[in-house]
This record gives sequence, structure tokens and C-alpha cells, in this order.
Amino acid sequence: MSAVHATQLQVSTQGLILPNGLRIASVNVVLPMPVVQINPFFLPEGTTVDLDAVIEAADIEAYLNKRQPSGMTNFSVKAENGVLTVVAIAKVIVSVQVGAEGTLEFSAGKLNFIPKRAEVGGVKMPSGMMRDQLNKVNPIIDTTGYPVDATVKSIKVGDGVVKLSGRTVVTAPIPRREP
Repeated sequence: MSAVHATQLQVSTQGLILPNGLRIASVNVVLPMPVVQINPFFLPEGTTVDLDAVIEAADIEAYLNKRQPSGMTNFSVKAENGVLTVVAIAKVIVSVQVGAEGTLEFSAGKLNFIPKRAEVGGVKMPSGMMRDQLNKVNPIIDTTGYPVDATVKSIKVGDGVVKLSGRTVVTAPIPRREP
């Protein structure tokens, strides 16, 4: 059994694809004071990981166009001045443009889009319809199925990107060796 001991281990990656298909443009991961077993790979419970991630609006757009929540198509996503703007085409009886402006919020291990304003064909979207649509879009990122306790320190939206800064703590050894 060999292990790496360091005062800090930093790993950067570009174009990370999450299991749900969302592409993360860049991720910088820092493990302060890590002890990482190399052969076989093993992270002990309690390992702390600080991370900074950048998600491009174009990648959120591609993710939504691939998922097509509620059958919506032709998504367009902008990330400017602290606001995420999402526009798409929904087919009810006829094709109609839907749009929403809002922010991102991380809670209970999930990153969700929280609209401040939503419209269907230029008219305010009824709250029940908005809730139904959001349930099909959210969560954008979900960490609840992994052995980590994740917290987000900041979410910044602007210049065409979303910047996330957070910390995760491993809550069970990775990989787990017992059932």
C-alpha cells in the first residue's frame, strides 16, 4: 500500500462531464493536508476538498437542449450581471416562447435555478405552471447520491459564465470497501 502525503494537493481539469451530462468548463480542486492512498486509490472519510468551478452559459444551454425538459427545445442561456436568463420554445397546442430570469441556489446538496420572473408568450407564467417546469429542469447539479457533504461558498453569474466556489467533505471512504 503506497500513499501520497502533502501539505496541499491541487488538481485542475478542463471540460469535465458530470454523470448527468452537464459539462463543466474548468474545475480547480485543492486538497489541504491530504493523505491519498494510490494503489489502490482510496480517499478516507473526512477528507476535505476545496473547489472552484466555471460553467459556461453555452454548456448549460447544450445540457438543456439535450435533456429537453417538458419537451421544450431551442434553449438559449445567458449569464450576465448576476442573472441567468433562459429562453426556450414550448409546444402546447402551438409553439410558444417561454423565458425566465433568475439566480442559482445551492441547498440540500442540489444546485437549482430559482426564477425571479417567468413568461409564456410574453405573459407572466402562472405559478403552478412555473413550479411544474422547474421540477423538470432542476436540479442542475445533484450531489446527494455521493458520499460527500457539499457546501457552496459563492455563486457568481456574469460575463457568460457561472463561477462556483465550495467545499466538500468525504462522508464515507471512496471507494467504499464494505457494503
